[in-house]
Amino acid sequence: MLALQPRKLFWIESLERLLEKTERAALADLLQMIRDDQSCGLLLTCRDYSVDLIRSSFLEQAGLAHAVVMVPSLSDAELEQALERFPQLKPLGLNRGVRQLLQNPYILDKAARLDWKAEAPLPENERSFRAKVWREIIREDQNPNGSMPHRRGRTFIDVALLRAGR
Repeated sequence: MLALQPRKLFWIESLERLLEKTERAALADLLQMIRDDQSCGLLLTCRDYSVDLIRSSFLEQAGLAHAVVMVPSLSDAELEQALERFPQLKPLGLNRGVRQLLQNPYILDKAARLDWKAEAPLPENERSFRAKVWREIIREDQNPNGSMPHRRGRTFIDVALLRAGR
């Protein structure tokens, strides 16, 4: 089906997660296809700490020319533009610590997905904002079936410790 398309772009989000797996044959096949087919492009995202490893383990090994684009924090003007688009987040931008967090596009995306009830108090500081993200995004306390919030929280901590090498 894709063969008929004049230009194809594949996007892989958070490629650093693949570094935790042993089976990578499908990625190797995709990289070879992209190298051999000029109509294909590839956009990869990863955490900055894994850029060099991904380049050497995957891209250079596959013989793919590539460029690294670092996504900087949002400027004050860019953050203001985002806060205009998501007015429920505007009061958070008044807190200096939370504002700094929101300048990270990933955190801003998560904040926009949170449930901001009009009658509920807003996080007063960075710590209470992080606690809200933990409850609603990581643990998903709003979905309590099968002790899943506890299990998700525990798994998240276990993965973080594994990545930290403990």
